[in-house]
Amino acid sequence: MPNEGPVESRIAARAWLVALAVAWLGLVTPAMAQEIPPLVWPEDGIIGGIRFEGTAATEDELRALIASRAAENLDAETISADIRALYATGRFEDIEVETLREGLSVILVFHFVERPRLRELLLPEALEPDRVSLMDKSKLQVGSFVAKSSTVTLRAAVVESLGDEGLSLADVELVPLEVSAGQVDLQVVAAQLEPVSLREVLFVGNQAFDDDTLLALMESQPASVWGRLFGGGRLKPRRLQSDVQRLEAYYAEHGFVEARVRLAYVAAQADARGVIAQVRVEEGVVTTVSALGLFGGVVDGELELSRDALALQTGSVFSLSAFQTTIEQLRRRYLALGYALVEVRPTRLRAAEGSLVLNLEVVPGPLVHVRDLLISGNSATAEDVIRREITQDEGALFDGEALRESMANLEATGLFETPSYEVKPVSKGLTDVLVTVKEKDPFVRNLSLAYGTTTGFGGRAQMGHRNLFGLGKRLWIEGWLSQLRQSAELTYEDRRLLGTRMGWRVRALYDNRIYPDFSSSELGGDLRWGVELHRWLLFDIDLGWTQERLSHDFEVVPPALAALFADGRRVSVGASLRFERGDPDEPFHHSHTLSAAIADSAFGSELEWTRLDFDNRFSLALPAELRLGGHVRGTKLFDFNATGEIPLSERLFAGGPADVRGFKAWSLGPHESLDGTNRIAVGGVEELLFSLSLDWSVSESVDLFTFCDAGNVFDANQARFAFDLFSDGDDVLRTAAGFGVRAKILSLEAHLGFPLSPRPGEDGWTFALSAAQPF
Repeated sequence: MPNEGPVESRIAARAWLVALAVAWLGLVTPAMAQEIPPLVWPEDGIIGGIRFEGTAATEDELRALIASRAAENLDAETISADIRALYATGRFEDIEVETLREGLSVILVFHFVERPRLRELLLPEALEPDRVSLMDKSKLQVGSFVAKSSTVTLRAAVVESLGDEGLSLADVELVPLEVSAGQVDLQVVAAQLEPVSLREVLFVGNQAFDDDTLLALMESQPASVWGRLFGGGRLKPRRLQSDVQRLEAYYAEHGFVEARVRLAYVAAQADARGVIAQVRVEEGVVTTVSALGLFGGVVDGELELSRDALALQTGSVFSLSAFQTTIEQLRRRYLALGYALVEVRPTRLRAAEGSLVLNLEVVPGPLVHVRDLLISGNSATAEDVIRREITQDEGALFDGEALRESMANLEATGLFETPSYEVKPVSKGLTDVLVTVKEKDPFVRNLSLAYGTTTGFGGRAQMGHRNLFGLGKRLWIEGWLSQLRQSAELTYEDRRLLGTRMGWRVRALYDNRIYPDFSSSELGGDLRWGVELHRWLLFDIDLGWTQERLSHDFEVVPPALAALFADGRRVSVGASLRFERGDPDEPFHHSHTLSAAIADSAFGSELEWTRLDFDNRFSLALPAELRLGGHVRGTKLFDFNATGEIPLSERLFAGGPADVRGFKAWSLGPHESLDGTNRIAVGGVEELLFSLSLDWSVSESVDLFTFCDAGNVFDANQARFAFDLFSDGDDVLRTAAGFGVRAKILSLEAHLGFPLSPRPGEDGWTFALSAAQPF
């Protein structure tokens, strides 16, 4: 067991090596590069001439930089300013000034030591991916002058980058290689590149939370099989420092306002390249809010926010997130009313140990009107495309909620990453608002692969452009190829028809699905027109035309079932209403869709039916990095306008990775016999599906999840909707449960599903794996 006190090790020593430079570079920056001391001349006189020695720069270039002139009085302050101006070019490592007496005048001689120019930065293979960031940090570019300070910064950045890869004991040396007069290659030599393992994370002083709870919050994981699986096992100092901050935030979130977490390294005795990270915790006591005071900002009572609506309440345990939310609630209230410069100033007073008096002073500032909306960051996108998403008007009172909604609108276009706005005051009561966007790559190229024990191998490719002509219009083609499905689609979409809240989409498609006992293909397309009634409420109308064809290998189809195998032309009209609430950064998201469609001979359709659908989804953030998700879907097909039974191509099928995991694709629901013995899945006219999942974020890149799915499809003349976890009948919701993992790398997802009551012939488990990658 290691001692509690930190033991000096090579890890700690390396931190000091960052400050050391190799001999040729030195560490001492010339005094002239700092503040130029006052010059003291042994004599005064008139400048008879100025000479420059030791530089390739032309005299004209240098004379343009200095203020001293021939025939003028020799002046120490002017010469000091000249030296500073010459150093500012970045070209010179050292400058000395000499005076030569010639009669009654003085000749000024500037002696220079020029810095070499960088021809190339030579990096080890392990550092090539970091080339751009290393050069940016050190302010070194090909062709630039190599300053000693830049090389010191470069070395520190290299050490830091290697540490991020777990190579914390690497020896780094910078070697200049002169290639010609005034030019050098700078070679980074890194030795001892073996990784340093994090053998153990040892917690000391924690009482409120056990070791496992705290370790689960950290990205750094010990060198175990589990730790390596999720990116752990190597000592990465910067990651550990981030973990320390994360632990302090966790304590603050649970009321430990004065909790402090500190880190020390202890060398493992068995292996010099193994390290124990000792995490020392000083918890303090749980703090409650004994009083919450609100001051200032109230004008005739109009702006007062109900205390009951605040996240932080008197008598509650102090929570860092509740504290931040309370401040944001107050700010948003005032921003929405035109107080663009509002400030909320918190003051914390300790009344007694474990008790906190919290005062929040609101300083609203003046009411502000918006003079101009300024747009930046759009190199390819037309400015009108951005402005049409902004609901704040020029000349109107500043509206923080409108701008917040505008940023969400811009992000929803799919054209930009994290748009933001900045208030730029012009005068009292008047401001400009600068909206900044970062454009995404307009070209979309995605490839996804999948495998399932019941679906086999499959792949999907998508290519397109999301910002045609910089106008936000989209055109893409995608295809799917697997053992159960082959499809292709060509789609054009304009979300803002003529700059309005209306949009339209046209699509051509081919889709062939291979069911357990037959196949169904369709060729055609659809046209959709929609209007955004509100950012959360969308209304669509669809017109569809397809040619349906059924194929099977049965020699004889009983007359009673012949209508099931009908095919032909389908022409349909549909409408849908979708409500979606919850921004990506909010803990609760939910969406609800209600749709209806009809295919009828009145439109020229040979296949007839009427269809109703509802779809509800939610996602709720829970403590301890958990998230609860749910999905309920239902469909009903009516045949009151049909001339016969609804054919197989139009019926509903369930089962497989897309809905009821744990079962074979499209295998659930009613089965009919064609020969008196073998029964085939014929789908149903009613569908009900439930899904509940619990996700746990193990790290920033990996989630584990568990799920329970229940669902089935039913015929109109059978008992249905019974919920029995362990029944295998056609008249109940078939149920399965399982678990899986998601990783950001390749958008990887894998899961195992287990039917709770499998029938004879059904698999006792299923496995599915998918991955996607832009290219």
